[in-house]
Amino acid sequence: MAEILETDKLNQGRQKLNNAIKQAENALTNSRKALSNSESTQKQLNQVVIQGDSSVEAAQARVDTDGVSHTTLKDRLDFEHVEVTNSIATKATETQVISENAYYHEISTKKYRDATSLTDYYLTSISNVDSDGKLIELKRGFASDTPNAGFSETARSFANRHNATLTLNASVFDTNTSLPLGTDIFEGAIIQENLTRNYYTLGIKTDNTLVAYPPGTTAQSILDDGCNNALSSFIPLIEKGASVSQSVLDTYAGGTDRHPRQVIAQFSNKDILIFTCEGRTQQNQGMITDDLIRILLAQGVDFAYLLDGGGSAQTVVRGSTSNTSVFEENEEEEGYIEFGERKVIDFLYISKPIKSKRDKDIAILNKDIGEVNRKANDLYNDLYYKVDMNNGYIRLKAPSEFKFQGVEVWEGATRKAKLQLEENRIGYFDYVNGKAILNVTNTGDITTDKGTIGKYNKNATVVTNANTITENGPYWITSGGSNTPDSGLSWSITHEQLDSQSAIQTAKSFTTPVQVMDRRKVGGSWQAWG
Repeated sequence: MAEILETDKLNQGRQKLNNAIKQAENALTNSRKALSNSESTQKQLNQVVIQGDSSVEAAQARVDTDGVSHTTLKDRLDFEHVEVTNSIATKATETQVISENAYYHEISTKKYRDATSLTDYYLTSISNVDSDGKLIELKRGFASDTPNAGFSETARSFANRHNATLTLNASVFDTNTSLPLGTDIFEGAIIQENLTRNYYTLGIKTDNTLVAYPPGTTAQSILDDGCNNALSSFIPLIEKGASVSQSVLDTYAGGTDRHPRQVIAQFSNKDILIFTCEGRTQQNQGMITDDLIRILLAQGVDFAYLLDGGGSAQTVVRGSTSNTSVFEENEEEEGYIEFGERKVIDFLYISKPIKSKRDKDIAILNKDIGEVNRKANDLYNDLYYKVDMNNGYIRLKAPSEFKFQGVEVWEGATRKAKLQLEENRIGYFDYVNGKAILNVTNTGDITTDKGTIGKYNKNATVVTNANTITENGPYWITSGGSNTPDSGLSWSITHEQLDSQSAIQTAKSFTTPVQVMDRRKVGGSWQAWG
């Protein structure tokens, strides 16, 4: 009887395991479907924006995979970006139910908006111990798992290889050699000691206690203080629950520049907080060190240390990158922003060993979800920040009944201005002030909000009758022309239109000496100069 009961329990356990695996497979299928939809949207975007497809196809591109028509292509992408993000969050929640051994549940990320710096930021909370009271160890890792070898890789790539619950970039390094710039200790061994750099070194003790050591501190003294791992980046921001002194902040020259930032902080109970902010875009200016200190002190941290930031700032939680990696704005092309996951040399991370096939399946699932998340963000950013086209020009196409095309400028929901292109005219209209700023016709007429400038040509306009001239400019009348001072000579005439009824003309003859006749109202007689 006891054997039968034990067999029943075993069968029940197997059934629960099979159900868990099936749920993981369903989540994987859904994530791949989301990836397919993302790639389909990218193809439509390429047709409309890059290959110059017709307005009919542009209208089709505004219809999503569920048949819903959106007002603009941007509206559709904004909508699908939210849908994919929510789908990823949902699948991640479903995955947590069946991933008790694959990832730590004591790690969570939330997004916030700082009104002072006009920048989004993420706070990733990490408990010092898990639900069983065991230490959640903060580990060090290296690109290609080889310290100081000149290798680099993205945080997401490293996270996928190590099935990491959390991964973030760490040291400052030489981007040409991919070697660290400061002191480096890994698992009790001194990898590199550099006392000439003006960097504070971050030490990590075996119980996860974080300590900042000032420039000039030897690697051996850091080891003797109980830190088996250490790296160099910039400076501490908070120590013993208060901001560091201005003299410490001044050792970092970039503190007053706005950039994406990465900070590792710690509470007095040894729980860790990762701060990651956006930057270098119109929507996110980036933060200075004062912003970081203000926000983290409000969180109640006891310690905070500034890691490498800018394009290197990357935080990956369960396979998905929280922030958007922005390299920098191209100085030669204003407004051009380069997005992408930068390769770095080392990482701080937290991981659990894979103990079963189920854990491996969950790791693969989160890898795929992370790829979907990246593609969705890349697609969104590609449209939102697009400032150039692969073909070098923008092609505007419309059915034959459309007689003009153009470009409109909007600020949020407000239409600001429009550049209108017609067959025989170019116009620019200011919607804010309700007036035309510029109007140019193929006949040479140029009109601004100050009035009509007139008709301008490369050469003087040839006419045969001086009385037919009605617009400002230089004119030429050959001999035999009418209403000139002398019909037997050729004349250069300058015409000044006073109003719709009167004008003044000045005439110069093509003779030696030059005969000049002045002040004639059109239709009147010529009077000699002087």
